[in-house]
Amino acid sequence: MSLQPPPSVVPGAGAGRAQVPLEPGHSMMDWMRLSQRKGSALAGCRPHRVTPEELAAHADPRQGDVWMALAGKVYNISPYLKFHPGGVDELLRGTGIDASKLFCEVHPWVNVESMLEKCLIGPLVGPSSQNLGHMLQSQNTLGTPSEKARPKTAATLTVPGAPVTITVSADAPATAPEPARAVVEVPRRDWYQSQGKISAVVYTRNLAVTADDITVLLDASTLQINFALATSDYQLLVQLTHAARPASHSVAVKSSCVVVTFDKRDPAMQWSSLGTPLQETLANREQSQVIDTPSRPEECECTVTGIKEVAHDSKLFTLRLPEGKAFEQLFGLGQHLRLQMKGLSGVVYRNYTPVTLPLGTQADASSPTIQLLIRLYSDGAMSQCLQGLAAGDHVKLTTGLGPVYQPPQGVKQLIMLAGGTGVTPMVQLLQRAACDEGFPAATLLYFNRREQDILLKDELAQLQAQYPDRCTVHHVLSQPHEQWTGCRGKVGVDLLRGRTPAPGPATAVVVCGRPGFTAVTLGLLPRLGHSTDRIHAFT
Repeated sequence: MSLQPPPSVVPGAGAGRAQVPLEPGHSMMDWMRLSQRKGSALAGCRPHRVTPEELAAHADPRQGDVWMALAGKVYNISPYLKFHPGGVDELLRGTGIDASKLFCEVHPWVNVESMLEKCLIGPLVGPSSQNLGHMLQSQNTLGTPSEKARPKTAATLTVPGAPVTITVSADAPATAPEPARAVVEVPRRDWYQSQGKISAVVYTRNLAVTADDITVLLDASTLQINFALATSDYQLLVQLTHAARPASHSVAVKSSCVVVTFDKRDPAMQWSSLGTPLQETLANREQSQVIDTPSRPEECECTVTGIKEVAHDSKLFTLRLPEGKAFEQLFGLGQHLRLQMKGLSGVVYRNYTPVTLPLGTQADASSPTIQLLIRLYSDGAMSQCLQGLAAGDHVKLTTGLGPVYQPPQGVKQLIMLAGGTGVTPMVQLLQRAACDEGFPAATLLYFNRREQDILLKDELAQLQAQYPDRCTVHHVLSQPHEQWTGCRGKVGVDLLRGRTPAPGPATAVVVCGRPGFTAVTLGLLPRLGHSTDRIHAFT
């Protein structure tokens, strides 16, 4: 799935629209010089109010100037035709009609009022000319069929490393629809750049989306966009091509398009692509375990009150929340936080899922503290910051990130597959399973390389002994020592089949680990018979 620049902005491979060679003297800079020239008047007539009938009469360039209505204003676009990077024919799709919706689907980021200021004729008055314009489209032999006239086909959203592959259907009527399977439309993506800034665009296909539905997280190397659609939740996580200035973003919603604009760290750097998509999910609420978050993400400053070594390379950090804040206010089940610290080369951000210890006790939802179980790496930027922390130090957090997990209705058995530090959200689920009889019983398969890499080994063993009917734990090592009596190997069909409850309507699966582990595991689960609407991956 390409995140290459749109040809209308940056030369190169396109993202679905072809760029045509422009004649000499017809670049975007040439257009800006022409349109900004003092005394230039490109409207071709005196300013006046335009009716739909008059607009429709200016649809064919063979019969004179061509006009287009955008955002309630009518422009003479004839002077601009040869400057359009997408070609004359592409632009003629919107002549003689109110092309606002079509324009926003293709170029939601463009400030049309500035670009076509000298081409303005006047406001569009009277009833909308959309229907009349669509009828005239078939007569415009120089144009191409409108988007609505093009046949729609089924599509599949398949992203490497994505939690679920979702088959979706577009607008074409289905001959035999499956009543139990909801239709989900896949948002389309694009991007563009200007001097010093990058803009990522997501076409939601939902006119009701607002800025309140959108959450954006931006650090120097990654961009995450989350928003709620009518019946589904969308998340996009991108590893950026070059460095961004953290927290410099702004969000705009134009028609059905979400535009996230942020600053480049190096304003002079020309990006060849937005970056590599690490994850893209579209979860239908009727079929998945994703529900609305109880509260919006919130930034706060916490105080370090304790640091405890729990493994040879891992520590448990206890943080006190600001006065008046409690755990239940900031986190739902399975949600994570973003930790921000100042490193040697700038601000460092990492995501962590809080844990609640000791295991086997009902968590105090009103607790003013949170605990983070973090594996430290000798060459890790965040690890180096954390190594220098001491009691009394302050750190900044963004809390309540990601979806809240809720098992699908009717589920009695919850399979948890975790790799390394991916066990942290599973700790929350194990706590709930142990202390809440209404929550599904839990079976955890915890994958690590060596025995010393297992986090909370004693605590997990004690929990299983205390709640044998509610919590089952299997440790799986890929590099065990000779005396190891537990499971050996890596995640695979045979290993999972022999140690987990059978798939079915009463069984759900959750997965968390490094991207490679998650991708492999999610690929195996359907082969075992697990339905995708019973699978959830924590990110």
